[in-house]
Amino acid sequence: MADKKIEVADVVSSPLSRRQFLVGGALAVGGVAALGSTAFAGPLRKTSALRSPAASSGTVTFWDMQWGAASYSTEGAALAKTYNKMNPGREQVAYQATTWTGWYEKFASAIASHTNPNCSSGAGYQAFQFADAGAIQPIDDLVAMLEKDGVAEDFIPSALSSLKYHGFYVAIPWQLDIRVLYYRPSVLKSVGMEVPKTWADLLTLGAALKKHGKYLMATAGNPSFNGWQFFPALFMFGNGGGFFNTKGDLDCLSDANMEAVEFMLQLSKDGYIDPKSVAYDQTAYMNQIGTGAAALQVGTPKWPVNFSAAIAPDIAVASPVKSPSGKTGTIFWINNLMVYNGDKNLESVYEWYAAYETLMSGYWKLGLVGGLPVRKSFAKIPAVVNDPTLLVPLQEWVPVAKTTAALGTSLSGALNSLEGSTALPLLTQQLISGSGSAKSILTTLQQGLAEAIA
Repeated sequence: MADKKIEVADVVSSPLSRRQFLVGGALAVGGVAALGSTAFAGPLRKTSALRSPAASSGTVTFWDMQWGAASYSTEGAALAKTYNKMNPGREQVAYQATTWTGWYEKFASAIASHTNPNCSSGAGYQAFQFADAGAIQPIDDLVAMLEKDGVAEDFIPSALSSLKYHGFYVAIPWQLDIRVLYYRPSVLKSVGMEVPKTWADLLTLGAALKKHGKYLMATAGNPSFNGWQFFPALFMFGNGGGFFNTKGDLDCLSDANMEAVEFMLQLSKDGYIDPKSVAYDQTAYMNQIGTGAAALQVGTPKWPVNFSAAIAPDIAVASPVKSPSGKTGTIFWINNLMVYNGDKNLESVYEWYAAYETLMSGYWKLGLVGGLPVRKSFAKIPAVVNDPTLLVPLQEWVPVAKTTAALGTSLSGALNSLEGSTALPLLTQQLISGSGSAKSILTTLQQGLAEAIA
């Protein structure tokens, strides 16, 4: 008997929120560009006296995105309060929780009217896009502080270096968002199958599930949901492919992508995914695994917390599945902290961030963040070690994950346009419906992405 319909919790920083940001962002860029700044407003201001408190009655305004439930921002405000008590002689930090709804427009409008915060957290490519508009302060001096303090060495490999843009650091990392594979142990047990380890295993499992009226994997093609992150990206990136080549040029028709698309089309044509999911939104997507109609689903870290108490214990994270060539992979984003251009005390902003990079361990100690810690030392926190939906992604998925820029390595604001394009929802819909050949689907993708980032 199928489980009752799941109770989907509020998912902050949800796939839907990310898409709303991307679509809205295209409308707001003009307001930022109206500042008339160059990509970077002059050289970095040197801060040789960063460690000496500066008496000031001003404040450092910090806008923090809502990266978890309400308790997350409560803890964030508490961390800022702790910092203020520890540094009475410095400018005090004014913490402001910021919702994801219409957030791009909110930042763009604030920048255009010169009412922006001194600093903020933000999504993976936000700093790059605003840097192109001349609104981001290069923070090489802050990075030098983190290197001196030993914090820089504690970041996972490439997390910090990937945030260098046009020769300057435009942000520092603070957490990771990633897509990993989950499964329902009870559903696999009901058909006498083990957790799949290879693409071949997926086909075997799909055939077994089909005999019992169940689907292999949840999918969703509604444009309101970023289904490409949860289906095509798993197989394209997992086969060593991506949207670009190593030179950073669009290369959707690579051999790796062709093989991945052909495999996904096989899943569709063999009846291993629900054909009706071409129109499914986020709620319907989650219902597929929540009701036991599908055995597998791609999700974010701590994915089970989005389901009812009766279902969550029966959702487990799997290890990366190997493609025919033995490759594994997925997509991830390095969410970060940035500083905005303007008249402000950079020393105080940098001191706040230097302290915050350590204070934020409290988020993971309390289990308040849905993402992964970007600090290697944070991965040793008991609440992380004892949570397989955090530990397995950190140990097994992050080492093989690539950003949206893959196979290239350079991030840019253009990736926001790429992720917000109509080409990616179309790709997902074509794969679910099984329409067209791999070559025609990837040709259409190449053309659509080229138009989006032109």
